[in-house]
Amino acid sequence: MRSKKKILISSILAAIFCYVVPANSATTYQQGKSYTAGQIVVGTDGNQYQCKPFPASGWCGMSASHYAPGSGSHWQDAWTEISNANTSDNNQTPTDNTNTNTNNSNPGNSSSSNTSGSWQANKVFVGGDQVTYNGKAYKAKWWTKGDTPGSANVWELIESPNTDDSTNNNNTQDSVNNSDNQSWDSNKTYSQKGDVVEYKGILYENQWWTKGDTPGNAQVWKKIGPAPDSDDNSNNTEDTNNVVKAAVTVTGLGQNTETVIFTSIQDSTLVKSYEFKDGTNEINLPVGNYSIIDASPESSKLLKLDGEIVAVTKDAQITLAYENYTSDEDHSEVTNSELEKLLPFSDFEKAFPYATNGACTAKNNGLKGLYDGLIAAAANFPSFANPEAIPDRVAQSQQQKIELAKREIAAFLANVSQETNGGWATAPGGKYAWGLCFIEEVGCQNGGCSQYTDQNPRNPAHKGVPGQFYHGRGMIQLSWNYNYGLFQDFYNEKFAGNNPINLLANPGLVLRDYKIAWTSALWFWMTPQPPKPSAHDALLGIWRPSNDDLNANRVPGFGMTANIINGGIECNKGGNTESYQVSNRNNFYTRLADIIGTSTGDNLGCRNMRSY
Repeated sequence: MRSKKKILISSILAAIFCYVVPANSATTYQQGKSYTAGQIVVGTDGNQYQCKPFPASGWCGMSASHYAPGSGSHWQDAWTEISNANTSDNNQTPTDNTNTNTNNSNPGNSSSSNTSGSWQANKVFVGGDQVTYNGKAYKAKWWTKGDTPGSANVWELIESPNTDDSTNNNNTQDSVNNSDNQSWDSNKTYSQKGDVVEYKGILYENQWWTKGDTPGNAQVWKKIGPAPDSDDNSNNTEDTNNVVKAAVTVTGLGQNTETVIFTSIQDSTLVKSYEFKDGTNEINLPVGNYSIIDASPESSKLLKLDGEIVAVTKDAQITLAYENYTSDEDHSEVTNSELEKLLPFSDFEKAFPYATNGACTAKNNGLKGLYDGLIAAAANFPSFANPEAIPDRVAQSQQQKIELAKREIAAFLANVSQETNGGWATAPGGKYAWGLCFIEEVGCQNGGCSQYTDQNPRNPAHKGVPGQFYHGRGMIQLSWNYNYGLFQDFYNEKFAGNNPINLLANPGLVLRDYKIAWTSALWFWMTPQPPKPSAHDALLGIWRPSNDDLNANRVPGFGMTANIINGGIECNKGGNTESYQVSNRNNFYTRLADIIGTSTGDNLGCRNMRSY
């Protein structure tokens, strides 16, 4: 019997958990002490921090060098700063302050008002704080940071600012501009989450370490709103039922024309949401019949409506969200995807010639069924193995991007093969030709593996169903009832449409529906689990290691994917040879790269790479 590791894939759905701020006062942070979601502590800097919801709450009590609030190298993965010792009231928590004096008759008396001066995007404000912004005065209803007055519900407009000099409004914007907001610098490293920059009149806040990623074009930057010295267009909200959004620039006309109808917010099975721009200015385009012209395979698409010519960047360069993916009932219609071009069925047959033979458990609909399930699942993750989704800073030429996309296919399937291998030393075709054989845990096919049931999961809705077993199934061997529940919730929210699944009551669906099985694997592959990057980003070099990562010898490449998946067991062994698990992964990878027609890149191992 092969032993199966338990893979926890919980961080993706942290947003479904919520917590209530406790009423008790904060305690001083102590290294090594366990903390629960929502618990508030005072850090060594005097600021207050709140432990984030599950699963991030698991890090709150871990290594102080990594997770001590305000000072650890990855503290922002575990804690949220809720008050600053330098703000007007550092003892308040993110709760509504109903005891605030809003009388403006004595503006100079700080004991009867919470005047905080001009609004600053990177400053914490609590309930009752009053600020000025664009010549108007606002009062915070509750805790806030980065929410622009006038465009966020947290701010209440009051009649006049809490100041004796109402003519000082013109100085308000100057004070904001000259305080902490800085212009984005492509050569500067922004290492701390929460750094606020101004770029082309818009304020952005970084979500993790970044250097060289342009605000507005990279997911690392979260848009806050107009910079104080720009026109506040926040009230000009777009009606997503009446406009299509995309990144566009005015350009000339190409050759071949085809007509496509853009619906209100959905234009294809893969993309619903675009940002339309004329140069750097966002614009709205009405719904209607557009002509699409592709001058060359590498060109942007051109749109034409009522004589107006605009160009749309390639789909993969457009910001995509999970809401844009095809629903389950549509997957049979997904054809000619980028993955089909880079991994034709003929190569898939060479890669997995024995997947449905003998005692292997992957037999539904034959090898073509396995392949079709992968293509359908990949349509839900358009950045996977897509040359057009690879940033220019990673690869410049189209040929380089195609090579990297093929490399990702080989790396992903190599790790899947490691989890599902049925080969042995003298097996026909060799040990590494038997990937995708055991997509159900050996020894558990007939039930009875009750050891994977936890009746006290963090989410009570994920309790096991009597008579059901939650052993390893699928391409990454999804195990434990709470992981089945987490993936079920994720799948239903993002992909299922009108066909929700219940994996807790029917875990065997992971075996019978190959789209579900492959989706669980791609879900794990594509999603970061802080402080770990996603395997996708680590393999392609999109992820940029921090100083802490570099000190731990964590660098982009195939070896890093093994660290992400099972580094605690397989990596950091030292010596001159890799663990046998990593050696197996490398052998799968080399074989698959040769079949698909790509290189393996550098940094294939992790023997000297510290695990997380």
